[in-house]
Amino acid sequence: MHVALISDALWLDEQLPQFQALVVGLMDEQVRVVQVVPHRLDAADTSAFGEHVPWKDSNFAAVKRWRLSQLASTLQQLEVDLIHALTGRVWSGAISLAKRMDVPVIFSDSSWQCVSQAAKFHRKAAGLSMAYTTTTLPLAQLLHKQVGPQTPVQTIAPGIHHQRLAPPPNEDTESCAVITGTGIFDESYQVLIEALKDIVKAHPNAQFFFDGQQQDQHKLWRAARKAGLLANVSLVPRRLGHHELLLRGDILIQPQALGASRSLTLQAMAQSIPVIAREDRWLDYLIQDETALLINSNHPGDWAAAITRLLTNKSHGQELGQKASAWVSQRYVAAKQVALTLALYRRIAGEAIKIRG
Repeated sequence: MHVALISDALWLDEQLPQFQALVVGLMDEQVRVVQVVPHRLDAADTSAFGEHVPWKDSNFAAVKRWRLSQLASTLQQLEVDLIHALTGRVWSGAISLAKRMDVPVIFSDSSWQCVSQAAKFHRKAAGLSMAYTTTTLPLAQLLHKQVGPQTPVQTIAPGIHHQRLAPPPNEDTESCAVITGTGIFDESYQVLIEALKDIVKAHPNAQFFFDGQQQDQHKLWRAARKAGLLANVSLVPRRLGHHELLLRGDILIQPQALGASRSLTLQAMAQSIPVIAREDRWLDYLIQDETALLINSNHPGDWAAAITRLLTNKSHGQELGQKASAWVSQRYVAAKQVALTLALYRRIAGEAIKIRG
């Protein structure tokens, strides 16, 4: 079997460790892998193993689709016999490629926004042998409704690394927290800014790092300045590999219901970093007092109370982080991700399962 894994820069920025583990795991199972990745990426920003086919990414869906479709002859020469689109942003291009090459295709995504539009892509892919994967059971259930019972839909949890990048916080030092979300300033961010105003009165040395997500941060900066928080707030631009910096925080705060599975949040849990998050019906890994402190409120006082709870009681944060790490370690395993992915490949491609002697 020879599979082409298609991704874009945004997906790789979010999922790079998972991508590297998937490539190595598939190759260990004797699957030949071609990494179809944006041409400006460094070799170190993908996986050093397997073949690479560069493509020029674009912010325009039609251009993205056309550029990917032009890779058909290259992938045919490499004898690729299965296409795996790792993000919904490349689904349309993957459909064009699969039709030109007459090969099966797997569609993967982990966001409510993409999954809710799967029916549109499914109609365009009519006639192809195909399957879908997503990362949580609620998203998989929505996918089933979108594509119908005849098309395979598989829930495949990503493999998450558990090596902690920073030591646990010391009781005598002020904590730093990472705030992650869409990066777009909205009501949820405004509520959090109001909560931080109260927090820094009692913890003037606390630091809060906002994950930029490649969005214009001027509105957030203005809100922080108006609230008198500039001494306590830093804006982290989105760059490939910036997750390592974000995972050195003591607390992770997710103020929005993103409707999308985030590797950053799961990695924080795996590394015993306590998480405070907005309740989200699509994310079954957010479990109150087991994997995170969950808030379903737009009242700044509720957010301030939860954050203060972890700032003032670090042993409680460590306990929550350890519970989350144990929960994630049992369910988000790289070997299981590879095994489920490979089984789906064989089902769609019609390849017999090899029995080791």
